[in-house]
Amino acid sequence: MFCVIQEIPLKKKNDQGSKKRLETYTYKANGRTINSYRHSHDDKFDRPIQKAYKISVHQSSRVNGKVVKQQNVIGTWEHYHLCEYGLNLDEYPYCDKILNMAHKLGIDDEKLCNMIYKKVNPLIDRIRAEFQETEEYETSKKHSKILDEYRRKRNAFKKEYFCTDHEYDSCYDLYGNLTDKKYRDELKARAEAYNQEQEKQDEYYKQFHESIKTGKTNFTEYETEMLKGFYRTLSKVYHPDLKGGSEEAMQFLNKLKESWNI
Repeated sequence: MFCVIQEIPLKKKNDQGSKKRLETYTYKANGRTINSYRHSHDDKFDRPIQKAYKISVHQSSRVNGKVVKQQNVIGTWEHYHLCEYGLNLDEYPYCDKILNMAHKLGIDDEKLCNMIYKKVNPLIDRIRAEFQETEEYETSKKHSKILDEYRRKRNAFKKEYFCTDHEYDSCYDLYGNLTDKKYRDELKARAEAYNQEQEKQDEYYKQFHESIKTGKTNFTEYETEMLKGFYRTLSKVYHPDLKGGSEEAMQFLNKLKESWNI
């Protein structure tokens, strides 16, 4: 039993070549100019190799003194598809085909897959090595690097200034060039105001919890008298001895009294 790879010529070229150009453009949204990008629609790299690979498993057996050969076809993969995505026999429909073929051949399906991969992987490595020498590969790699850096800067900006993708794109273009300094400064001021407010809230809660631990509060004398009034009024409503009162509500009210230190 062995795996066979057969080259098959194709009449039609693969028309899924990568785009040659990465373009920047702008558009209006909510009264602002948004920077964006796109790949050129009508300018793709030509893919000249027109062939596919039929992969099959062959088995020879002797029946009534004669050698009988069986060919079990797994599938056919186009050259560039094999280059980009490789071979995955766990995907449908190949997974079912492998299970049925393994049962038919009387072999473990994992062992069958390993035999096929051992034959096909060197071919994939060669195809990819050849593709990495092309202008299409170098251009695609360059575009990916630009886009990765763009996303890194955008995410860092969003984290620092608590803003959206569109707000970043209103300030910077694909290459990180500042296009709207005024709006960038507005976002910066908004973030600073937010941080200051958060610091005030954090300090307030810190002091509040500290006051609960120590029994001290930051209430003024006037505010303390107001809280005492609140307590007296609410206790007349929720005291369990009164009609419509609630023991649970009264317990909560007493907790508040302790936290208010009154």
